[in-house]
Amino acid sequence: MPALPLGKMAILAVKQVAKPISKGLKEGAKNSRVFKNYIILPVAQGVHWIDVKVKTTLMGASNAKVYKMNEKLAVEYGAEFISEFFLYALGAGLLLWEY
Repeated sequence: MPALPLGKMAILAVKQVAKPISKGLKEGAKNSRVFKNYIILPVAQGVHWIDVKVKTTLMGASNAKVYKMNEKLAVEYGAEFISEFFLYALGAGLLLWEY
């Protein structure tokens, strides 16, 4: 009788549990004033700045001014970024741990 791949099943279980954790992290980030002001907003503004700079440089307008996002959009964008980063980091960590 072949052995069960318990390691792969454990990794799959961790991935399945990570999705609700990521969603909870996203909702908690929107509701926590401290987390929002010191982590979410700076991350969102930084990613937005990099995104705009790369796009304008590729279009040939390297001296374009980057305006800040409004707070509501920045919170949504930053919370989504943090949530996706958590999932990708967990996936990469599990991949490295497996090999």
